[in-house]
Amino acid sequence: MPDANQHATEKSDLLLLRAISKPDRDPAGSRQALADFYIRHVEDLHRFCSQFRNRLGGDPGVQDLVEDTFIRAAQRAHTFKADELAEPLTLYPRTRSWLQRIATRLFLDRQSESERLREALEKQAEEENREKIHGRLIFEPEPEERRKPATPLALRARAVLKSLKHRDRMILVLSLDWFDPEKRRFEPPSMVIREICRKYRISAENYRKIRSRAYKYCESELATTNLRKEVNA
Repeated sequence: MPDANQHATEKSDLLLLRAISKPDRDPAGSRQALADFYIRHVEDLHRFCSQFRNRLGGDPGVQDLVEDTFIRAAQRAHTFKADELAEPLTLYPRTRSWLQRIATRLFLDRQSESERLREALEKQAEEENREKIHGRLIFEPEPEERRKPATPLALRARAVLKSLKHRDRMILVLSLDWFDPEKRRFEPPSMVIREICRKYRISAENYRKIRSRAYKYCESELATTNLRKEVNA
């Protein structure tokens, strides 16, 4: 976070976002405001997004999420509400939380899309296998670098997950990154919980019940205490 002396001579986030929201009226001023806004917040936002590193495939994925968050923030600049906060120092935490909410929503949407894509690919593979069995396709082995053999338990884990209701499955999948197998409990950040609840229109209490019920079901079916490892295998 920039220091107080630096903030005293800078435009507030509210003024920057107002300028960002009006690219048609002042293109150059809007671009400069976005550059200033980016410089001010990128370090904190990158630190926040780094908690998703494993799911995003490493640092490049984290950087993509940071950039996408600023793009979405620019598109939604007109929706930012400062209420009675006017001074840069008092406004900064509000802006930081706003950016973190945007980043969390983008992350969860991305994970949901990845899960839907994986399900579609699995369905396609099943259909192709049925066609192969009936002799309608000529089998062509995949290149070695494309083969990713899964363990029998990993395949079983995917099958058990698919047997859950779609909402319950997605809530569990989106929560697995914060499951500690040693403590045997979920520890997602509060913002992640809020955004999952918003996404599926449920209360925090119902979120925890659904998550716990889905995990216990999978655990009992698979006799494993590390579902996260098997699902991601």
